[in-house]
Amino acid sequence: MRILAFLTDMPPLTGFPSSGTAVRTFGLIQGLRSLSHEVIACPPLDAIHGFENRFANSPGYSLVREDFNDLKSRGFNPDNQAQLIRQFNPDLIFCGHWTAMMLQTKPRIPIVIDLAGPYLLERHYLGIKDHKGAVLAKLRVMSLADKFIVSGKSQEQYFYSFMKRAGIYDAQDRTCTISMPLSPDLPRKDFHQSHYPHFIFGGVFLPWQDPTWSLLRLTKRLVDAGKGKLSLIGGAHPNYPVTDRRYNELFSSLEKLPTVNRKPMLPFSEFIKELGDAHVAIDNMDWNLERQLAVTIRTTTYLWAGLPVIYNNYADLGALISKFDAGWLVAPGDEEALDNVFDEIYSNPEIVSKKSTNARILAAAEFSWEKAIKPLASLLDNLSTASFHETDIIIESKEADTYPIYGGRTVRQYFQCRVPNLKRVECLLNGRSRNTGTSLNISLAEVTGEGQSISKEKLPNSPSRIIAKRELSATELAANEWFSLDFPTLADSAGKFFCLELFSLNQAKSDLQLVSPWVMKSNPYPMLDLYYAQNLIRNSSLCMRTIAG
Repeated sequence: MRILAFLTDMPPLTGFPSSGTAVRTFGLIQGLRSLSHEVIACPPLDAIHGFENRFANSPGYSLVREDFNDLKSRGFNPDNQAQLIRQFNPDLIFCGHWTAMMLQTKPRIPIVIDLAGPYLLERHYLGIKDHKGAVLAKLRVMSLADKFIVSGKSQEQYFYSFMKRAGIYDAQDRTCTISMPLSPDLPRKDFHQSHYPHFIFGGVFLPWQDPTWSLLRLTKRLVDAGKGKLSLIGGAHPNYPVTDRRYNELFSSLEKLPTVNRKPMLPFSEFIKELGDAHVAIDNMDWNLERQLAVTIRTTTYLWAGLPVIYNNYADLGALISKFDAGWLVAPGDEEALDNVFDEIYSNPEIVSKKSTNARILAAAEFSWEKAIKPLASLLDNLSTASFHETDIIIESKEADTYPIYGGRTVRQYFQCRVPNLKRVECLLNGRSRNTGTSLNISLAEVTGEGQSISKEKLPNSPSRIIAKRELSATELAANEWFSLDFPTLADSAGKFFCLELFSLNQAKSDLQLVSPWVMKSNPYPMLDLYYAQNLIRNSSLCMRTIAG
């Protein structure tokens, strides 16, 4: 099978630092390749430019220039993603996260998305605005996908809620769990007594992570004991402008201690060497919802490298650590529990050595990409796009109902369908009263263009053909719910433009008899222009759903 993989970051390049997301996606790709699939990797152009701007003048750049240019030739953004799909003609599209799917219409190729982690929560902690637009974008992408990957059980429930909103049925049957895929060749680990105990903490500085409490408690113990050391390894994201001032301040403060050694972000291979010199990894972070849902990549990497981990007691990965006795689980802020862990580490190196062996056993059993990929392989055995895509457009936020329909006043919502097999359009109406005395006509038309190119500006004046229409009686309107317009399946609907029109010739006698569609104050693609009584209503969209199947 030929698989075209759209990544969310640069894959690891020899001699240069990499993000956890890149390491995870690389592992998934290697797992697919171990099953004899051909996988073509396409990094996002934003990450390519970020890498180039930061590292093009670095000493080691010449050694990876050929690989980098090869990746750059397949860099993607919204403008060329469809072109790359046509160029490589894959059997399957794989996306390293939902943000990597930028197509405006559903291709006739199965799509698998690794949901990996709760990106919407990460956006929140990054202070990125337009949360509503991001939710709609996420629902749009999920409605186009055929199969999904998550990292843990808690994530399953989180993402199932979005799948339900996106109209995806059989979500559990279409989802598999892969905690972390890493090489089956475990790094060498020799347990030695020099600098014992040697603790290590590392990773990208991210604003939703706060290890302050545990690191301060550890460094206090190192100073009080007069024995042991802590290595801090980390820095800003290598390819995107993401960092956290608090992290940097914490590292800057701790590195002044004689027991602490600080290093910047390292290439993955060098980072693994650093892990080989340590005895215990500390990765205990204050609770937030992102940390609870995340299956932390740095932690799986520690375990893979044979390092037992001091971890939190609230995330899914803790169950594996406990099952294999590969570390210690401590509630953030529980000073007595953490001090007891330190007591055991200082007084009993044999226990630490045993937990180190257990960490490698855990990694071999759970993280080896040849084994980790098996749940996905099972999904791919029965891969089909037929009848999977029920919901395309989902606009449900009721924010205004100020466009009453009566006396020939019409509401027209233009939109572009992104999927084939469109068969129903639904809209949300406010009848305002169960005594409403008016009726309402709903119709759907395809904007045909008839020889002229269709553009957003030409839509209102373009020729069209009626697909379906329906009259709603006063009795039906009094229910004040969603109303559907059904029609024979349009097999070639993907990419076409449509107009949903609501009108009534009745003259309303009072406000109680008015009917208005609910409107959301936003205009997310694929919603186009909204008109009321021939007037363009800016930054608004009908509350509506489109369904295919």
